[in-house]
Amino acid sequence: MDHVLEDVPVGEEMQIIALLEKRGYSGEGATKEEKQKFAAYPEQGTVAKVEEFFDQYVAFSQERQAPVFCGEFGCFAPFADHEDRVNWYTIVTNLLEERGIARTSWDYYGGFGPFSMDRFKLRKAGEEFKLSFPDDLDMDIIKALGLNCDLK
Repeated sequence: MDHVLEDVPVGEEMQIIALLEKRGYSGEGATKEEKQKFAAYPEQGTVAKVEEFFDQYVAFSQERQAPVFCGEFGCFAPFADHEDRVNWYTIVTNLLEERGIARTSWDYYGGFGPFSMDRFKLRKAGEEFKLSFPDDLDMDIIKALGLNCDLK
């Protein structure tokens, strides 16, 4: 049985919808289109739908004997809890890996990146700051992306 992944949103709009749903938002004040997307989330926000999405590119690749590349994917930290981000990156990384689809995460330094989001929360508006490598890496995200975690 396919079940809804309330902590694994699909796409940026779905991330927002999942977060709103998790926080008890009922759709009050939303546009018609936003309400439709919110209502569709239980059906659209599943691993099966993500698999279906990737499988269409696998079919394209096989039909044309051409490789495919996922040029960007990610989970925007301001719209997701840490655990949700780890789940999303783990699931998407595994699905892409299983299908032989090369990938890159979007982005490196900003809200999609593999760095601890605590640094972003502590930053004051307009204040410049620098991330420290590897000290500020979020090792849970690094592992979820299937990257080497041995930084000795």
